Amino acid sequence: MQGFLEAPLLDAGTSFVGDYPRHPRKFESIANAARFEKPLRRRNLALFALSALQLALAYTSLELSFEEIPTNYTKDGIAVDPLECDPGVTFNQTYTRPLCFVNFGLTVLLWLVLYSYYDVKYKAYCSVSLVPRDPLAHVYRAQPGSQVAMRPPSLWRGPTLKVFLIEAILLAVQPVPWVSALWYEQLAFAINLRLPYLALRIVRDFSTIFQYREMLRREAGLPFLTWGTTVRLVYARHSLKFICVMFFYAYLTLTYWVHVIERDCNPEFSKIGNSAWFVLACSDPSH
Repeated sequence: MQGFLEAPLLDAGTSFVGDYPRHPRKFESIANAARFEKPLRRRNLALFALSALQLALAYTSLELSFEEIPTNYTKDGIAVDPLECDPGVTFNQTYTRPLCFVNFGLTVLLWLVLYSYYDVKYKAYCSVSLVPRDPLAHVYRAQPGSQVAMRPPSLWRGPTLKVFLIEAILLAVQPVPWVSALWYEQLAFAINLRLPYLALRIVRDFSTIFQYREMLRREAGLPFLTWGTTVRLVYARHSLKFICVMFFYAYLTLTYWVHVIERDCNPEFSKIGNSAWFVLACSDPSH
C-alpha cells in the first residue's frame, strides 16, 4: 500500500477503462520501469532462445523427413513420373512425430515464460499509483487527507490481455504430426515470422537509448519511449547494419524455403547452391 501512495502520478489527461489507462502505449511506458528492466530482459532472451530452438528442430525434422524420390513410383497401380510433384511420396513421418512432441513441450514452456513476462509488466504497472476520474471505482482510502490509490488491477483486464493472447497464438504456431507434407512445411516456416519481433525486443532492451530513457523523458520531454520508438531511433543511427541483418535473414530463410518446396519435384534445382543463386537473382532490382 505504501508503494502505491509514494509512487508518482500520471498526467491528468489519462483516460481509464476499469483500472487501466486507455492508451496502451502509456501502459507500456509505465510497465518498462527501470527497476523491472533486468527481469523483462531475461524473459525476452528466453523467448528468443526457445523460439530459435523450435526453428532448429523444425528444420531438422524437414531434413529427416525427406526420402529419395523412387524410380519405380506407382499411384493407384499406375506407373507415374515421380517428378510430377507429389509431396507425399518423399515425406516420411517417422522422424517428424517425436520432434513435433518436443516442439509442443517447448511451446508450453514458451507460454509459461510469456505469462511470466506479462506478470512482471503487471507488477511494474501496479507499482505506480493511479487516481481514477471516478473515486468510487475500485479504490480504497488511506489515512484522512492522504492520496487515494487504486486497487491493483487484474492481469487479465486492460490492454495486456489482447496483446498476451495475440502473442500466445503466434507462439503456438508450429508443425504438427499427422498432417500433409505441404501443411507441415508451411507451419515449419511460419516459425520464422516470430523471430524478427522477438529479436527487435532484444535490440530494444540492449540499446543505449533505451538504457537512458528515463533521462530522455525528463530532459527532452518525450511522452512515450516504447519498443517501436526505440527501434526507429536505433534504425536511424545504424541503418546500414539494420538493413543488412534483415536482408540476410530474409535471404537465408527464402533460400531454405526454395530448397524444401522444390526438392520433391525438382531435385537438381533444389540444391542449396542453386536455391541460393535463384533467390539472389530474384532479389536483384535490375532484373
